[in-house]
This record gives sequence, structure tokens and C-alpha cells, in this order.
Amino acid sequence: MKPKFLQFLGRFALFSVLGMSSAMAQYPERQIRFVVPYSAGGGTDIVARLVAQRLSDVLRQPVVVENRAGGDGMLGIETVVAARPDGYTVLITTAAAAINPSIHRKARYDPIKDLVPVAQLVSLPFVIVANPKLPVQSLGDLVALAKREGKGFNMATGGTTTTLAAEVLRLETGLGFTLIPYKGSAPAVLSVMSGETSAYVCDIPSAAGQIANGTLKAVAITGEKRLPSMPNVPTAKEAGLTNFAVSSWFAAFLPGGTPPEIAERLNAAMSRIVQEPEVAARISSLGAFPVSSSVNEFTSFFRNEVARWRDVVQRSGMPVAE
Repeated sequence: MKPKFLQFLGRFALFSVLGMSSAMAQYPERQIRFVVPYSAGGGTDIVARLVAQRLSDVLRQPVVVENRAGGDGMLGIETVVAARPDGYTVLITTAAAAINPSIHRKARYDPIKDLVPVAQLVSLPFVIVANPKLPVQSLGDLVALAKREGKGFNMATGGTTTTLAAEVLRLETGLGFTLIPYKGSAPAVLSVMSGETSAYVCDIPSAAGQIANGTLKAVAITGEKRLPSMPNVPTAKEAGLTNFAVSSWFAAFLPGGTPPEIAERLNAAMSRIVQEPEVAARISSLGAFPVSSSVNEFTSFFRNEVARWRDVVQRSGMPVAE
């Protein structure tokens, strides 16, 4: 009886592998759903729809975008985590996927175990802006002024990522400025323009118009290289903060347990799509850079991001939300 039972198990395993291989070869066979954990019209949604349209053409299956906003992006993330790991539900989200478990005790997912990294789509540096009436022309001037004023120097924040970017600036410079939180980038930008606060580490789309018309002064880009749309604004590294580089990002993930072949198939298609001239130009207009990397490269990057932001939260003493 025992040898026959073992033969049965062996045949069952073989048929399972063959069935899975056949399914992988035919993937996708039906509609794919992109879940965006933010409202329609924002940067994440714009990029998701750009990629969805072209991915539908490449894979010859419909790709629809569903917005599931709420809970700092956690509602949409948890929707994908709970989905079947079959490749038909894809999360398109931001760096919040790596950050949220470190700042929200209510986060019901483990970013390492419950998400399969597929592809980083874009990198989004921040721009450090100041009130144009301040006597500063560079990031060095701004840091010197903030050192002189100490806690009297007010720095606006407009959400989780901009708060963390400001905390990285504080940790790298030893500045003692006071963070003034606002409900989003729009009111934070207005606070700098009015002089209510002095500066803001801002997402670029929220400040591009004001920088262009002179109502905000851009002193540095926080990424690794200058923006084509702001070629005269140096990076923070060029301005002397050699260890200060921080960017957000948009990326694609699958539910934990999804076969790696599906992640590879989607990665290959998405990595090509974001480099297409029309798509890359639209991404650039958002103040971002298209990114192409392998599944392994993005997985390593994502794990480092989870660890990095956990460390920033702990070192800065940021409160953890219940």
C-alpha cells in the first residue's frame, strides 16, 4: 500500500506542476485589475492608467483601474493582500507600502511577506522650497538660517512622505526646526507662500507652478540628479549635503504567494512601457523619472526601503498612529 500511495502523490505533484506551467504559459487569460489606493486624478492614478492602457495592448487583455482610497493607502494595499495570488489583481502604489507598517499599528499587512514586488515604475524626488522673501539663495543659506533660528524656524509638512523627508533632512543636518503639519501639499504650499512657514520639502507637482511664477523659491532637488524641467536647481548633494538623498516612488506589486513567473512576465512588459517615449514624457511632466529594473533588483530595493524608513521613524521619534 505504501509504495502505491507514494506513486499517487508523485503523479499528483507532477500533474500539479504541469497544470501550473500550462497556466503560466497562457497568462493572462482574462481581465487584470490594477488597484490604486488613492483617489482618481493624483500622480499614482495617472501613472497607473498610463501603464494600464499600454499593458492592455501588450498582453491583449483588458486592464482596468480601481481606486480604493483610504487609511493612508492601507485600504487598497490590504485589498490586494487579500486577493487570490493568481496575477489578476495588481497593486499600483507609492513608497507608503514600505512606510505604513512603521507608522501605523493598525496596518494589517507585512510588506515583506504579503507583497510580491513586480516593478518600480517611477522615481519622484522632492523639491525643497522656501518663501521668496527669505534671505536665502541656496540650500546652504537655508540650512544656515534654520540653524540660527532653531525651533523658531517652521517647516511645513503635507503628509506622510513629506514629513519623513523633512525628518531625514533634520537627521542629516542636526537642525532643530519645528514641523508644522498640514492636510496635504496644497495648504502646506500656501503656508510657505504666505510666510506662515519658511520652507517645505514638497512633492514637485504641487510646487512646479509656484516655482515657475516666482511665488516659491526652489533651493534643491532631493534626488540623485537634476530635473530636466528645473535644470538650474541643484541636487541636495551638489549643494553640500552629501548624505541627503530621498525620493518617493510608484511601483507594482502582487499578493504574496503569486508565482514568480507572473511577476517576471509583468515586470518585462511594464519596464518596457515606462521607457516608451510618450509614456516617459508624461512621467517627466509629473516631475518624475521612469525606472526599469528586474524583479530581483526591485525586491532588493523594496526591502531596503522598508528597513530605511523603519530606521528613520525610530531615530526621529515620530509618533506611531493607533
